[in-house]
Amino acid sequence: MPWREDQPQAMEFSLENTCNLECVQCHGGLSSRIRQEREKRPPFRSPYDSTFFEELFPWLDRLAEARFSGGEPFLIEAYYRIWERLAGKNPDCEILVQTNGTVLSPRVARVLEQGRFNISVSLDSLERERFESLRKGARLGEVMSNLEYFRDYCRDRGTYFGLSICVMPGNWEELPSLLDFASRQGAEVALNLVTEPLWASLRGLDAKDLEGIQAVLERAVLPESSPLAARNLRKYRDAVRQVALWAGQARNREGAPLVGEMTSRELMDLLREKVLSHLEEHPDFLNAWEGGYGEVEAFLAGILAGIPEKFTVNAAHSEALKNLSGGRLLLSMERYSQEALAGRVHGFLEKAVL
Repeated sequence: MPWREDQPQAMEFSLENTCNLECVQCHGGLSSRIRQEREKRPPFRSPYDSTFFEELFPWLDRLAEARFSGGEPFLIEAYYRIWERLAGKNPDCEILVQTNGTVLSPRVARVLEQGRFNISVSLDSLERERFESLRKGARLGEVMSNLEYFRDYCRDRGTYFGLSICVMPGNWEELPSLLDFASRQGAEVALNLVTEPLWASLRGLDAKDLEGIQAVLERAVLPESSPLAARNLRKYRDAVRQVALWAGQARNREGAPLVGEMTSRELMDLLREKVLSHLEEHPDFLNAWEGGYGEVEAFLAGILAGIPEKFTVNAAHSEALKNLSGGRLLLSMERYSQEALAGRVHGFLEKAVL
């Protein structure tokens, strides 16, 4: 069908958190298994009923591109309804899927044959023990076998094939070998330098550690034997520059002058004020909290329950607290458990990183 000016050309779908893994850097907002097993929270109730699909379907028929993330897209029932509609009414639409690589059922194989799928597979390590510790519930051998299937499918279809790599303290040293592997597989890389949670991010490390990582990564020799390899190398160099930036920020934090003391009560009052101010402007944020503001305040108090009654703060602490928005704080409270956020507060008091 011809495209019209009042018709969107692309749509991005992130409808559910259904997922079979508990990746260390992830949270319950993106993984039903983490929400159930790690966070001990009830499942989300999906708002997408038959009316939603009836209203959506006509818009799909002229799309040029549709993107799907999760959760794990190949486990999300709603996506199969959308893919079936595209196969019947708009088979030339470019479908982009970000998958953890663990799901390749006969149903997946059938739906792939009906459309033009562009596939990116998450791969954070080539070492079995490390991979399976980072992506809890996955098996490296199975993922590698499925990766080859997806690679060959995309090659035959002439569609995009990529690898998505989350860079963390537990796998950064594999980055050169992962880039080399990707280029040999004909895969475009997406390098995601994890920023949250802090313990799973390079940005929370000391300046000395970050400088050492930067030096090791800069010494690596990677091929530029093809345009694809050259593009992957540029992304690698961008990642190294980000590490260098974080190292500079860490040096500034570590050298920041002391500005005084703060009590746990003062910190609670400051965070409460930020949350209240944001909720006054955006009351819809309370929709995620069945108990209303009382539940929000109790959750916040639980996060701060274990911190010292009085602690020293420096200029870096003050700057970080000044820049912390109520919206960002509320989103973190929705995504992470009290235990995880309490650990983050302790990390903040120690290193002044939020």
